[in-house]
Amino acid sequence: MTDTNVATINNKPPIVVLRERLVERRSELKAALTDIDPDHFIRALITSAQVNPDLQACSFQSLWLACMRACRDNLLPDGREGAIVPYKTNAQWIPMYQGLLKRFRQSGQCRWIGADIVRRGEVFEHYVDELGEHFKHVPEGNDTAPVEKVYAAAMTKDGAFYVVVLGLSEINKVRSISKATREDAPWKMWTEEMMKKTALRRLSKLLPAGRDIFDDDDDLLPPPQAATLAALNAEPMRAPGAASALDHFAGASGDAAPLPDETPADGGSEPPTSASAAADINDPFSIAYERGRIAKETGAARTESPSEYRDKNAKLELEAWRAGYDGKQFTNPETGQVYGEVAG
Repeated sequence: MTDTNVATINNKPPIVVLRERLVERRSELKAALTDIDPDHFIRALITSAQVNPDLQACSFQSLWLACMRACRDNLLPDGREGAIVPYKTNAQWIPMYQGLLKRFRQSGQCRWIGADIVRRGEVFEHYVDELGEHFKHVPEGNDTAPVEKVYAAAMTKDGAFYVVVLGLSEINKVRSISKATREDAPWKMWTEEMMKKTALRRLSKLLPAGRDIFDDDDDLLPPPQAATLAALNAEPMRAPGAASALDHFAGASGDAAPLPDETPADGGSEPPTSASAAADINDPFSIAYERGRIAKETGAARTESPSEYRDKNAKLELEAWRAGYDGKQFTNPETGQVYGEVAG
C-alpha cells in the first residue's frame, strides 16, 4: 500500500516528499558513499530537482537507482561532477567531465590528465614523426569562437603520453545517437562538457585500466535495461504539474505499471521471449524478478528490497525479487511458472 493519501492530505509539495524519502534512506546513502557526506549528496540532488522540476515527475524507483549509480562512482549529482537527468518519467545518472577527471585522478594512474576545446584561430598542433607523437595547444580564451576540435590527453606515472583528437564530424556522430532530444538533455544543456567527456571516453580506451573508470556508455542505458525501466516505471497518462509529480513521489518505490505507450526503438513489435529479457508488466512476479535483477546490476544491496515486497502479503513477490537479484530461477508454487533463464 502506498502513502499517496497521507501525502495528499498533508498537501506536501513534491520537492518536500522527495527530500523526506531521501532522508529516510540516509543510512543507505552513507554506506554507499566513500568520502562524500550523505547530507551534502541529498542537498545537491534537491537543488538539481529545484533547478529542473521535471526530475520531480520521475518515478522514485528510477531516481533511487540513479542515486546508487552516483554513489558507486562516488560523485555528487550537482551538475558539475555528474547529473541526474529526466527521460520522461525515468531518471538517469550521467557522470560529467569534471567527475570523470576526479575519478581518473583518484585512480592514481596519471601524472596529468585533461581535456579541452580547440576554437577557431587558436594555435593547435598534433602530428607524428620519426621521434614520436607531438601535441601543442595554446588557448586564447575566446569562448565565442566556433569550436573546431576537442581533445583529451594524459601522461601516466611512468611518463607515457596519450592523446585523442576528435573533429566536429566525429563529435556530431556521437551526439546524434543520444536518445535525449529535449531542451534539458545533457548535450543541449552542457554541450562542451559532453564534448570533453566524449574525448575522455576515447582516451580511456588507450590508458592502462582506463576502462575501469567508465561503464558502457552512460549517456544511453543498455537497451534491455532501458526497456525494462520504461516498463517498470511507466504510468498512465496524467495531467502535468505538481499533482502528477506528487503522485509519483508519494507512492512506494516502483509502483506496478500498466502497459507502456512506446514501441521498441527499432520499430519492432515482437514481445520478449523470456522473463530475464524484460518483465511481463501484467505479471507481478515477472516484475518483481526483473526489479531484483536490475537492483543487482546497479549495485543496490540485497537488503534493499522494495518496501511493498516486505509486506506479509507479498512473500512470493519478495522471493521472486531475491531470485532475480541472485540470478536464480524462481518457481511460483501456486502456478508452477518458472522465471529466469532455463538451464541448458
